[in-house]
Parts: sequence; C-alpha cells; structure tokens
Amino acid sequence: MLFAMTDDIRTERDVDPVRKQIGDNVRAEMARLGLNQDDLGRILDVGRSQISRRLTGVIGFEAAELVRLAAEFGVPVARLAEVPAPAVTA
Repeated sequence: MLFAMTDDIRTERDVDPVRKQIGDNVRAEMARLGLNQDDLGRILDVGRSQISRRLTGVIGFEAAELVRLAAEFGVPVARLAEVPAPAVTA
C-alpha cells in the first residue's frame, strides 16, 4: 500500500522551488523588519525547527499562516506568495 509523504518525513531533497521561493519572500520581510526565526515562531505559534523547515521549503507555509504573516509584516499576502512564472521551453 502506498502512503502519501507527510510534512514530518520530508527532507532537504524534497524542497519544492515554489515553497522555497515563498520561504525566501518571508525571510526577506523578516530581514526588513529585523525579525528572527524565534520571532516568527512566536507569531505562528510553532517551534523553531518548523520555522526553519518552512523557510527552506522543506514544508510549505499554510495559507492561514501567510495571511497572518502579511498582516504582521504590513504587506499584501501577494508579496509573500509571489513566485516567478516558470520558463517555457519549446
């Protein structure tokens, strides 16, 4: 029987470029505001390891988390979720 991969067993090999870009966007806003991972953990009420995994793209931010962060950061959610379109190959 096949089981779907859960967030708990994902590793660095499983980094999705979209999740990684969103993590980079969040990290940029954290830097702008002088926040660290512990601050982000307090905002989202999750542990530091979970924050690290979200920022590196191993697991994704939940939509509700992005909404909460956008409000906290004073930016539109779209800024955190902005991901360049993939290049089209012929």
